Order: sequence, then structure tokens, then C-alpha cells
Amino acid sequence: MLWLHLGKGNGTFAPRTRVGGGWNMFGQLVGAGDVDGDGRPDLIGYGAESTYLYRATGGWETSFTRVTTQLYDGPGEGPAYSSLA
Repeated sequence: MLWLHLGKGNGTFAPRTRVGGGWNMFGQLVGAGDVDGDGRPDLIGYGAESTYLYRATGGWETSFTRVTTQLYDGPGEGPAYSSLA
């Protein structure tokens, strides 16, 4: 489960908002910075059988849009690279 804690601007936070489920399929979830060049910080999820780019949308209601990608080619993590954006 991934939760969003919106800041209220006074040093406190609003009640948490569920961003989504299913994140346990990833061994790592990395804040990757602005991967796609739109000025918003993105996430990359690395799993045993898949790697996804989660592009930030700029809104808190739908925080990320998932894009299928391939950064490595399986167990050897060899040089199979595809575009992220």
C-alpha cells in the first residue's frame, strides 16, 4: 500500500490518502527524479518480472500514470534498455 500525506502548509498533514495498492510486486520503488522531462518527480518500480515507470501527473487525485518499460533483461541484468518516456 502506498499513502500520500498532503502538507497543510502549517507544519501539519491532512489525513492520508491511498495512492494505490499492488506495490508489493516490486522489490524496489525508487524516487527517480524527473525521468520523462515534464518537470515532475517520477517513480520507478523494479520487480522480478517487470519494471514500470510511474509518471507523475501533477495532481494528487491521480498521482501517477504507469508506463511499461524494460531496463534490464532478467536474471543477469544485462544490457537490454528501452526508452522510459
